[in-house]
Amino acid sequence: MRMPNKPDANCIWKGSCSDVSSVLKLTIWSQPIALAGPDATICEGDTFVLTGAAANHFDSLQWSTSGSGTFNNSNALNPEYSYSEDDVASGSVVLTLTAYPPSGSACPPAVSHMILTLIPSVDIIVSDIVNTQCNANVGEVTLSSKDGSDISLNGIIKPLGQHSPG
Repeated sequence: MRMPNKPDANCIWKGSCSDVSSVLKLTIWSQPIALAGPDATICEGDTFVLTGAAANHFDSLQWSTSGSGTFNNSNALNPEYSYSEDDVASGSVVLTLTAYPPSGSACPPAVSHMILTLIPSVDIIVSDIVNTQCNANVGEVTLSSKDGSDISLNGIIKPLGQHSPG
């Protein structure tokens, strides 16, 4: 028996009786590959596009989420994910990319996950404004956050005539 190295193989059996032949069509499917991309962290208010995703040997794609946000096109390789308030409250969501094989393939779908961590914005409350008058060198402002987060201020305001060392 001989088998040529091509998808359509013609097998011939030579025996003591008459020759017998048969044609066999062999289709080899490549396993789909899905890579959702690396885990990411964004701040509330930022947009997130899944630019790190990749897929090969697929017929169709589908994005899904463990949260309640939405994709602008859940069948695209690199869609934008719009998170929900519930997603932000939970702190993170799992985004899943599924690559489906061509119809007729015996290969299973390929699945890949990435974690999107969402940092909520902080609301700052300004209260207790004391002695803040135009051209005054004294005054006090009290800052607090609704969720109890620490607040740091960048930069120092100095009265006229004072210079920072250095």
